[in-house]
Amino acid sequence: MSGDAFMCAVHIGAGFHSPTNTSAYKAALRRSLSAAFAVLTADGSATEATRAAIQVLEVIFIFHFIFIPYFFII
Repeated sequence: MSGDAFMCAVHIGAGFHSPTNTSAYKAALRRSLSAAFAVLTADGSATEATRAAIQVLEVIFIFHFIFIPYFFII
């Protein structure tokens, strides 16, 4: 995106997020945004930047669905 301005935003979901995990959430978001910015500053597409941001979050345990405290197995 040579010379172009851009903005990235990552949303980790609505609902309750434990205050004890705040620093982990923030660190994960920073890593995710850094991955997206790296793609965009290397003239990558928005789709590639989105993929990079998601791939970072996919490997972080606190974002796995099974970890969400409101998940119940019946």
